[in-house]
Amino acid sequence: MPRRETAPRDVLVVAGFLTALAVVLAGGIVAHTNMTRLAATEGRVSHSYEVVAELRGLLTMLTDAETGQRGYLLTGDAKYLEPYEDALRRTSGTVEHLRGLTADDARQQAQLAALSHEIDGKIAELRRTVAMHQYGDAAGALEVVRGDSGMKMMGAIRTRVAAMEGVERDLLAERDAVASTSATIALATNAVATALGLVLVGLVLLLSNRNVAIRRRAATEKFEEHEKLRTTLASIGDAVITTDTDGRVTELNRVAETLTGWPSAGAKGRPLDEVFKIVNVETRQPVENPASRALREGVVVGLANHTVLLNRDGGERGIDDSAAPIRHADGTIFGCVLVFRDVTERRRLEGEKAERLTSASFLAAIVESSNDAIVRKSTGGIIQTWNAGAERLFGWPAEEVIGKPITILIPRDRLGEEDLILERIRAGERVEHFETVRVRKDGSEVAISLTISPIRDETGKIVAASKIARDISERKKSEAKIGDLLAELRAADRRKDEFLATLAHELRGPLAPLRNSLEVMKRTDKEGLLVQPRETMERQLGQLIHLVDDLIDVSRITRGKVELRREEVELASILHHAMEQGRPICDAARHRLTMSLPPEPIYLSADPLRLVQVFGNLFSNACKYTEPGGEITVTAARVDGTAVVTMKDSGVGLTREQLGRIFEMFSQVDRSPERTQGGLGIGLTLAKRLVELHGGTIEATSEGPGKGSEFIVRLPALPGLPKADVVPGDRSKRDTVPIPRPSRVLVVDDNPDTAASLSMLLDLTGNETKIAKDGLEAVTMAAEFRPHVVLLDIGLPKLNGFEACRRIRSESWGRGMTVVALTGWGQEADRRKSKAAGFDYHMVKPVDYVVLMKILAERDALKGTGAA
Repeated sequence: MPRRETAPRDVLVVAGFLTALAVVLAGGIVAHTNMTRLAATEGRVSHSYEVVAELRGLLTMLTDAETGQRGYLLTGDAKYLEPYEDALRRTSGTVEHLRGLTADDARQQAQLAALSHEIDGKIAELRRTVAMHQYGDAAGALEVVRGDSGMKMMGAIRTRVAAMEGVERDLLAERDAVASTSATIALATNAVATALGLVLVGLVLLLSNRNVAIRRRAATEKFEEHEKLRTTLASIGDAVITTDTDGRVTELNRVAETLTGWPSAGAKGRPLDEVFKIVNVETRQPVENPASRALREGVVVGLANHTVLLNRDGGERGIDDSAAPIRHADGTIFGCVLVFRDVTERRRLEGEKAERLTSASFLAAIVESSNDAIVRKSTGGIIQTWNAGAERLFGWPAEEVIGKPITILIPRDRLGEEDLILERIRAGERVEHFETVRVRKDGSEVAISLTISPIRDETGKIVAASKIARDISERKKSEAKIGDLLAELRAADRRKDEFLATLAHELRGPLAPLRNSLEVMKRTDKEGLLVQPRETMERQLGQLIHLVDDLIDVSRITRGKVELRREEVELASILHHAMEQGRPICDAARHRLTMSLPPEPIYLSADPLRLVQVFGNLFSNACKYTEPGGEITVTAARVDGTAVVTMKDSGVGLTREQLGRIFEMFSQVDRSPERTQGGLGIGLTLAKRLVELHGGTIEATSEGPGKGSEFIVRLPALPGLPKADVVPGDRSKRDTVPIPRPSRVLVVDDNPDTAASLSMLLDLTGNETKIAKDGLEAVTMAAEFRPHVVLLDIGLPKLNGFEACRRIRSESWGRGMTVVALTGWGQEADRRKSKAAGFDYHMVKPVDYVVLMKILAERDALKGTGAA
């Protein structure tokens, strides 16, 4: 029976134990689940705190970099660049660390990208000012610092960091809520489990007494250590503040109490930033507390030398030194110690010294680099200093004039000026902008403007004078010319208005017959009807080309850009060629042309094309201003070694006033509406300047209106007979159109009409052509087509003509090709550029068919007809 009674109790005990164990296990599982969730949430909270810490660290690094930069700019001491360079090196790593920490947050990634860009801008500004100082522009660097651009950059960076910290604070709030819920569940579960675990209390009580004894011993040791530390801190001469890991003050020594204005009792437990307030001495902006960085990074942090401490009463003191973390024996940080000292007086003395040095260097640099002559002389008139501007102005090197009297620069008749100047300087007066004349080393005189100021010593006594002299010779000359220039400008402005109106008319005039002729050719297929329209088009097109050539030439001559290509030429040949150019206008007006040439040829050293241009313009002018059916007479003769050409017409004649300005730019005899062929008024100007370039003269005479005009050109003639290769009057070679053997020709032009028409012209003469529209296509097609000749425009899309030619020439297959520049640019500089690029010829649009055929024939003769 007893055995039967004991069994149920054992079963109940076992069942109760098992039930309690099951409850404990279930509670443990639930608690473990919530604790795991809590741990994960705490990990994310820790992650957010890490992001915030990194952001603040980034601000600290930039502040340290700025501190080092400004210390260097103010003192020039390279030691201040060490924290500057260290901060810049760590900035990039911190940004990358932040990028990894926020990789799962798109908002923070976007903010970080903007922050990185702003930091790059700030670093660029810091590096630029340091580089300016290193390369000698200390004043410019300081000027950049004094501006507000750096402060704005740092403000933008702080704003961005604050925004990112706000995001993390929002995340912290969410995660704290999750952590709170998890902790509540875990605690409730643990409470149930704890109720069932009271059976273990006895064991806990046994251990408690032992733990209490251990803790009492530890407390006693800690108190003794604390007293030892407090005594040590109180006895040192520097100010010392200690904090806990949260940055709250735990201790101040007496020196720290004095500097901060806070008693130790009142400061304990307060945030360090409240007790230890530091700002930038220049910007007055708060500076990150070094203890924060020491706690965060576990390193010793030095204070920047431009930081000041604001004490509790509002006073401020310059401070320096460092902050360092306090560690347990196992290396974990449990606080920070901040050691600093008052360096206000030392900084004041250093600042005064640096300011004196900077001012002196700055003033010396200004004096030496000034374009004006800056001279220091004693009150007795003896030269003491002499800058580079004085050497340039007066021609004397410094070593030759220092110690000599200033009177070596003064003309004899002006020596009295120096006595008056010295008298005023001794009286403490300043002489302002005194215009006079001085003598250079070579004896020449120079007009100058003088400003002389007295120089005083520290007691206020006048010990010397500063003299600033400026060369005003050109200004004096300019003032003399102003009146004439104003009159010329007014006249030029008037002629410009007239020219623009005339130009619009003259350029539209030839277009009307061209369009009409084209319409006739378009609507008829009768061959006989095409002759007259074609001749009309050629005549009007020639007139347009002539107008454009004259405009370009007069611009070149005005700017001195024309170079004559002289050779021995025969005057009669020149005149015949000029008359033939103007023959269409002459025949159209039914004029009678009479030429009277000497029996013996007259030879000149001249540019034949330019002389044809001169006499062609004179002949065109005579045709235009002579009524239909008039007479034009051209005579040539040798008079005492001078070739004299006279061109006389029976035209409208000239008044005395017109004779005085007939060769002026844009001047015309008759601007009446009925005279529509008056031209631009530049032909005679061009003729006069070309004749003068040849060493000759041109003049106009007239007996008055309605009595015709006479133009007389005089040119130096060559004595004796010409060289054997000059044949009088022989122009057959010039006008003969050669017929070269067929060639492969690549036409390159981005104007489809120009390219197509030129290709058609070449095809008609038996050549094989292809067309390219741009430079890249030209190079590709040249490699495939292997042309004998490339007609290459300069202004091309994708690749200009110069570069296209260079690429063709760089290939083995392109070195033997004939490459011709076909362009609207025809000045000497343009020709030199095309030659340098590898072109064989330079042709100006529109293409002269005879010249083009000669180029093909010359290429045929020199290189054969094989593939280039």
